[in-house]
Amino acid sequence: MDPAELTTTVALLRRWLTDLGGIEVKAAIRDFPTSAPESLSAFANGDGGCLILGLEESANFRPAPGFNAVRIRDALADACHDQVVPPIRLQKPCHVKARGEFNGSFIRGGDGDQRLTATEIFLLHANRGQPSEDIAPVARSGHDPMDRRPRPGRPHAGTVHGTRADADGTIDHRRPAATARARQPGSDHGAR
Repeated sequence: MDPAELTTTVALLRRWLTDLGGIEVKAAIRDFPTSAPESLSAFANGDGGCLILGLEESANFRPAPGFNAVRIRDALADACHDQVVPPIRLQKPCHVKARGEFNGSFIRGGDGDQRLTATEIFLLHANRGQPSEDIAPVARSGHDPMDRRPRPGRPHAGTVHGTRADADGTIDHRRPAATARARQPGSDHGAR
């Protein structure tokens, strides 16, 4: 966030008199706020957000007296790397390390952080990448499930789009597959 964006954002916070959905403000006067990792988890698990440190919400978002920017910056970097798992920007779900995945994963809700449900955590895991369940072997399938050779119990296994596969599995397009024609009662259509 550049200085112009920060000025606009602070003016908006002052007008609304509260944090916004994608913005969390903490005074961080003496130490790094203990609730900041929850906000980091919430932003990382959602659509992102902005954590502004050094302003007091209770004082209409004015600079917090005694705020030590260098110390808090270093603590923020530490929190992004060591207090949330995985470290910020790598993957979801992101959770507060000390609280564990199911008690420490959050998402932004209004101007606060809401704990993720087990289902939401599962979905974040599932959405990490390309699903791989479809490449697992099918139980009781043979070595080559695409084998089209006819076998006992599979008399039409060799039928491929109107052709019949030879015994070695190759397709002979000159030899049409046998087709059945339905007969309607009282009609000789389809009879040959």
